[in-house]
Amino acid sequence: MILNESLKMSKIIVITSGKGGVGKTTTAINLAAAINHFGKEVLVIDGNLTTPNVGIYFGSPEVPINLNHILSKKVEALEAVYEHESGVKIIPASLSVHDSMNADFTKLKSVCNQVRKIYKHCKTISYIINTKT
Repeated sequence: MILNESLKMSKIIVITSGKGGVGKTTTAINLAAAINHFGKEVLVIDGNLTTPNVGIYFGSPEVPINLNHILSKKVEALEAVYEHESGVKIIPASLSVHDSMNADFTKLKSVCNQVRKIYKHCKTISYIINTKT
């Protein structure tokens, strides 16, 4: 099946649950790996600010700029995007409780809009947001 270029579009996939330990992060990462395996661009945003693990799973537990900095309006979204050797892009959240206290989680939609502008050239990127409700 050949898709018309104009029909291709980015997707936002949210993995969420109010309960911890149910596999949100594992699902988000495996989904990202599968999308990446098929040659598609993918970005995982770790919106689970209370127990962020995306960075840990990708081998980057502490990074200089993270989602919390974006939500605190200290940096632009592009500055917090890291690319794993597999090709999966991530925006990890901070493990620091102090950073979490200053972050405004209601700004997450704004982060998605910033990232969409950055990757506007890539019409088929998938955004996976791992979050706790």
